[in-house]
Amino acid sequence: MNILIILNFATAVIAFAILAWKRHYIMAFVALCCAIWYGYGLCNVGLNIDGQLCQTLRAGERYGKEAAYPALMGGWTALILTNVCLALYPWLKRWAVVSWVLMVPAVGLVVGLVSPLSEIEGLFAVCCAIMAELAAITGLTYFEYCTYEQIYFHSLLPTVFAIPAFLVSVRGLIKAQGRQYLPLLLTGGWLVLNAIMTIVVWNHYIHLPLLDAGRKCVGELKDLAGGTWANYVKVNLLIFVVFFLVDLFISWLLYRYAKNHCKAMEVK
Repeated sequence: MNILIILNFATAVIAFAILAWKRHYIMAFVALCCAIWYGYGLCNVGLNIDGQLCQTLRAGERYGKEAAYPALMGGWTALILTNVCLALYPWLKRWAVVSWVLMVPAVGLVVGLVSPLSEIEGLFAVCCAIMAELAAITGLTYFEYCTYEQIYFHSLLPTVFAIPAFLVSVRGLIKAQGRQYLPLLLTGGWLVLNAIMTIVVWNHYIHLPLLDAGRKCVGELKDLAGGTWANYVKVNLLIFVVFFLVDLFISWLLYRYAKNHCKAMEVK
């Protein structure tokens, strides 16, 4: 029995309770969705799924047991740390986000040290393990979940996270009675840029059946990597982790800028 599965569900429930209590309703909704998702997974797949997930990583990413099992433990740990950072957000604010950004790669580093993988491969293995775990919870195959997440969901999130800054800048413009356009131009431009990126990615794959879209995506990533496993790992981490986090960081900076501008208008 894997106690980390229970801890993952429990920390999601605790995060929801704390965020709702502190009136962070959007984040509380996210935590609630995670808690329901993980609870469904507990009922659907049970506690003894590590063997099945090891087989999934062996088939999907060709990891042996000596690499697959530490990756799975790292994946559950990363999900738990995400819930913990959500729960601590009302007190730590931005430092909760910084802690999460630092701790999850640290988990990958540890996995790389205790397995036959390198440190970079350890981080990639943890990401693959998270995908396998969420796929099992959802009831999808590993390849199906990776296709949905990498092509459609992952490319949509930057657009979604650019919306709050734009809405706050609209509020600031209203309070300034149309005299301050810079925040609206910056946040609106960033939202449009992310929306164009989402549309381009979706348009590239959406006309294909799901499995064909997934195969095309993997093939294009391998082409970018030049056919070597080490470069394939780096390309995946660069596109789906580094670029993604940089994009979200810019959205957060614009949100803080728009919010501070809105507060200044309230003072005036």
